[in-house]
Amino acid sequence: MSKRALLTGVFAAAAFVLFAGLFLRFMESKANAAVDQNPEKKKPVVFARTIQLTELNEVLNYPARVEPSIRASINADADGVVTKIIAPLGSAVRAGAALLVIKNTDPVYQYAPMRVTTPVAGVVSHVEVTEGSRVSRGDKLALVTDPDQVRVMIELTAEDLRLVRPGMQAELKVPGSSVAPVTLKVRGVSPFVDPSTGTAACELQLAAKGAQLPPPGVIARVSFKANLRQGISITDSALTYRGKDPFVRVVENGKAKLVPVMLGRKQAGYVEILKGLKAGDALVERTSKFVAEGEEVEVEKPKEEPADSKVPAKEKAASNAAATGTT
Repeated sequence: MSKRALLTGVFAAAAFVLFAGLFLRFMESKANAAVDQNPEKKKPVVFARTIQLTELNEVLNYPARVEPSIRASINADADGVVTKIIAPLGSAVRAGAALLVIKNTDPVYQYAPMRVTTPVAGVVSHVEVTEGSRVSRGDKLALVTDPDQVRVMIELTAEDLRLVRPGMQAELKVPGSSVAPVTLKVRGVSPFVDPSTGTAACELQLAAKGAQLPPPGVIARVSFKANLRQGISITDSALTYRGKDPFVRVVENGKAKLVPVMLGRKQAGYVEILKGLKAGDALVERTSKFVAEGEEVEVEKPKEEPADSKVPAKEKAASNAAATGTT
């Protein structure tokens, strides 16, 4: 090959490389220009909902026991021997009716046999003695209750004691039963906490005449709404943290903004916001990708906004805890 032909080939190759580079740069600049003409495609998409004030409450659930509201313990007034049981177990009795007879066995004083009566009407639900039993003054002999007059008792935690007031309505259900729930109302609450249990007694009764409670002895569950208020509740997935401090993202003037918030009660995936959000704010619940502070975003409304953002119920065997920690 001649020297001239070699040089010609070299120059041709160089020209091809140069042309290819210019063509690639042209295509790249054209693509960038197309992107610049449609900058909206670069914005991250956020799914936001408008904050509204809703009715918040705390649903308190407690195990409950159904027991007679009329309950008379019959005790011995003197020493002696039970000679006859007049009203055996299950007998319906009137107030003042004789239940049994006690004979005094003092060898010196021959007292007449004593008839033991009931101060209330009802049914003999317990008999603690048999004929021939020797009893002493104060011994328990029998129990008379009225199965038609019952009450419901629960034990409130010290924290919830401030939330429950006489007159509040409640709902009673028997676990595993197909019987419809029964509406109750709080009749009274003890102002004192038992130091041995950390709880205070609460009595409930039927809210309406004609309703019927389960029979005495049944273990049920009582739930009622407490601490009704207007407020803001969000899903805890909308929270983000900087260290231990909670924040939420909102959309303001088309840009994402981090807002510090103060948390209230947190239950079952929801948390109450005490400070930081207000009605009308656009809360970011989800994003298509990472969103930086102050970055422009495209807002889409969630397909299904919750109709009610109340804080859900929490099973109460102990106190509700205030949510001030991290998730």
